[in-house]
Amino acid sequence: MAVGDVIAITTIVSAANFRDYQPTAGVEVSVHSISYQLAGSTFASWVSSGVIRCFHYDGSNPTFIDQDNASGSMFFGSLEITNANYLRFWNTDADENIQLTLKGRQTK
Repeated sequence: MAVGDVIAITTIVSAANFRDYQPTAGVEVSVHSISYQLAGSTFASWVSSGVIRCFHYDGSNPTFIDQDNASGSMFFGSLEITNANYLRFWNTDADENIQLTLKGRQTK
């Protein structure tokens, strides 16, 4: 990857679990959008009961950014993240896996 390259990552956040998005050392990324849905569902399906929460995280101190409990877009804007200050997602639903998609651009 190089500066200016598009970042598009789709991953699963398991039920009642965390998932981090942490660039490699020396890389900086500007995340522009975060969207999600139930794993294995169509885009129109809704996250039925749980909440997905997003945090800035430095490995020990989470700073809350946003939360949502319906499929779709959680965030549009610009979140600047590095290897030391990255994103942590928490799926609070004990029964459902959530598919999460991040899009952005590498800035360093």
